[in-house]
Amino acid sequence: MGFPHSGTHTQHSERVVEYANGLPLALEVFGSFLSGRSDEAQWRSATERLKKESNKEILDRLQISFDGLEQSEKAIFLDIACFFKGEDKDMVTKILDGCDFFPDIGIDILVKKSLITINEDNKLSMHDLLQEMGRKIVYQESPNEPGERYGSCSREQNKTWTLSADAFLKMKRLRLLRFLNAPNSRDIKYLSNELRLLEWHGYPFKSFPSSFQPEKLVALLLPYSFIQKLWKPDMPLHKLKLVDLKCSRNLVKTPDFRMVPNLESLVLEGTGIADFHPSIRFLRRLKLLNLRNCKSLRSFPSKIGKESLETLILSGCSNIKWIPEVVGEMECLKKLHLDGTGINELPSSIGHLRSLVLLNLKDCCKLENLPSSIGGCEFLTTLVLSGCSKLENLPENLQQIKSLEKLDLSGTATTTPPSFIFHMKNLKFLSFRGSKGPPPRVRAYWPFISSATKSPSWNCTTLRLPAILSGLSTLKELNLSDCNLHEGAIPNDICSLSSLEILRLSDNNFTTLPATLSRLSKLTRLFLTDCKRLKSLPELPAAGLDLWIDGCASLEVVAQSTTACPSRLSGYICAFNCFKLAEGNNAVTMLKTRLKTVANARTKYYDIFIPGSEIPVWFSSQTDVSSKSIIKMQLPPNFLNDTQFLGFAFCCLFFSDFNNKPWRGEHISYRTVIHGRNYSRQVESSFCHLKGNSTRVTEDHLWIHYLPCAKINLSSLVELATPLQIEVVVNIFGINSVVKKCGARIVHEKDLEEMDHTINEHSEPTSSKFDDIHSNDGSNENNIGAPVKRKWLNAKAGDQQGKITLFCASCQSDIVNHRLLS
Repeated sequence: MGFPHSGTHTQHSERVVEYANGLPLALEVFGSFLSGRSDEAQWRSATERLKKESNKEILDRLQISFDGLEQSEKAIFLDIACFFKGEDKDMVTKILDGCDFFPDIGIDILVKKSLITINEDNKLSMHDLLQEMGRKIVYQESPNEPGERYGSCSREQNKTWTLSADAFLKMKRLRLLRFLNAPNSRDIKYLSNELRLLEWHGYPFKSFPSSFQPEKLVALLLPYSFIQKLWKPDMPLHKLKLVDLKCSRNLVKTPDFRMVPNLESLVLEGTGIADFHPSIRFLRRLKLLNLRNCKSLRSFPSKIGKESLETLILSGCSNIKWIPEVVGEMECLKKLHLDGTGINELPSSIGHLRSLVLLNLKDCCKLENLPSSIGGCEFLTTLVLSGCSKLENLPENLQQIKSLEKLDLSGTATTTPPSFIFHMKNLKFLSFRGSKGPPPRVRAYWPFISSATKSPSWNCTTLRLPAILSGLSTLKELNLSDCNLHEGAIPNDICSLSSLEILRLSDNNFTTLPATLSRLSKLTRLFLTDCKRLKSLPELPAAGLDLWIDGCASLEVVAQSTTACPSRLSGYICAFNCFKLAEGNNAVTMLKTRLKTVANARTKYYDIFIPGSEIPVWFSSQTDVSSKSIIKMQLPPNFLNDTQFLGFAFCCLFFSDFNNKPWRGEHISYRTVIHGRNYSRQVESSFCHLKGNSTRVTEDHLWIHYLPCAKINLSSLVELATPLQIEVVVNIFGINSVVKKCGARIVHEKDLEEMDHTINEHSEPTSSKFDDIHSNDGSNENNIGAPVKRKWLNAKAGDQQGKITLFCASCQSDIVNHRLLS
């Protein structure tokens, strides 16, 4: 394009590339249009014009591709451009098939001609220029008949408006209608009989207009509506395939289904229905039936979907006490959700479900056992039994299911698991969280319960693990949180879990962990939140391991790892309220052990949260009293060509502002900007959301963040005229904590060699003011608090974006760290 060499022109060229969005034709035309224009004002004007007024040459040339399509393909393209961009391909295919557009072949042709795309989530998409062309074609074809094809209105388009009773009277050919909220209206007189899609969130009427004959309707989507009566019993609805009436609480009766033979999906979640019309048995093509949270429903119809049903959701139907044997005849059933129901047993016919891959029985508090026939579900991959507090034993036949990958026994009465569980060779997820004897409600009254009343299963108050775990060679995640595990409860053979990536051990009572943990070479996340008696950690598998030790009041030693972790993009140590650990460990030393090698220091993020009352002197630039939350640092003249440069290290000291207000969490954020002579570029922004008592800041804490050079995209800074300056701005949004001071340092290769000397000569341990709040026995509940759940989201520099999500065990709240890099 012949870009002028200045930062401003680079910004304009990036906007053009962003608008072209990978469309070669657009880049070619834009480049030709901008070629030879060196005046900055012309570029600014041209880029703004391209954004607001698409170049006519591009649209004309795109029109040629459109004109070469068959009529049905044109119709599909226009429908996607005007209505279905971003929608699920399978749903759109059903609707377009109802329009006789032959979408299976038509969509394939459009994809091969690069007129549309299908992303990894099966969503339809197209370039903005192609969408604009499609919309202009529709307008040119019928400028005076806006309702000939489509009607759509989102929440953004109508904040307050009223729909007149005859609003659709002139829209005789309307095929697709969508309202994402309910406009003000008392009545409606007319809806087009040509409708294939009727989507109206919060439909405000009790019924449809009397003249409405929806014989061509394919999808009826009325979530959160006020509908009470649907179609008439004799209304032929042979094309209707999708019905969604989620949370339409005024609906207490299902309609007559005799004239709806092709219905595939029926969502009645959260409605007031108490029973089904007998004609439900005629739905022989039904694949999905969602009855979640239908609290008035007391029984499940015995004759439904035997030939076709694939997903049955009865979650939260607490008044359903039993499941009929006929469920075992649903030969196509793949997913069965019975969580939160009132059942106390499963029908023995459950073993006949050869296609079943998921069985969810979470929080079935009355369920006491599983039928031995469950071993017949040979393709079952997920079995969720968490919260089944009366479930103590598992049938031996369960070991016949060789395909099982996820087994969740959290909160059950299973304290001595059967040995066969530890020989399931395909198991990838196993959880015993909270499995430690009496149910929580009973445990609170334990001292007052007579020995004659206590269940035998309650005598065991700790989870018992076998000595040998080598049979779980494929296990990736193990959750043993809140299992009342004491010293020695975790076997040394835990090292045989060669595929283990996530280990959750929070809320337990051991004082040390097996040294064999260091041999878990694939371990990336270790959760030990609120292990109040834990005193030391052995050497961990890798320096880049993410480690959660919030509220570990007795912890003093974390052994340094001698192994780098080359595959990790980031590393975290969350040590909120670990005051003893902070006394004997310097935060900068902890950062150094994670940088470990030059390769790690160039490519990996690191974050450390730990008690501390002073910014370590290693951070050579520090804020003063007047600018405690904003730090600026001049960069060397040869910064961009410095081959020794590894990254930036930042440190924030924040403290609790005791104002007697209730703890609601904190939101700490910062952004990193590099300033040049001409303009500035933000290279990173990040936030950390703290909730829950384990992260409540009762004393001064430090947040150390390391930004590697590989994530700064140095090449994008070339256009910034020197001298360069880096600025970090830290903010806390909340009522409990305040930023006290910040520090920063440019990290070079020599720092990895000289860091030990600098630390030993100048720095004290991170914390030296916390003697009065130690709790050696882990009983200081007010200072340490409850467990925390954390989520971390990461975004890589440039065009590559990544996402990492970490969950802490037994958790009630979140920590979120989100980086967005330009």
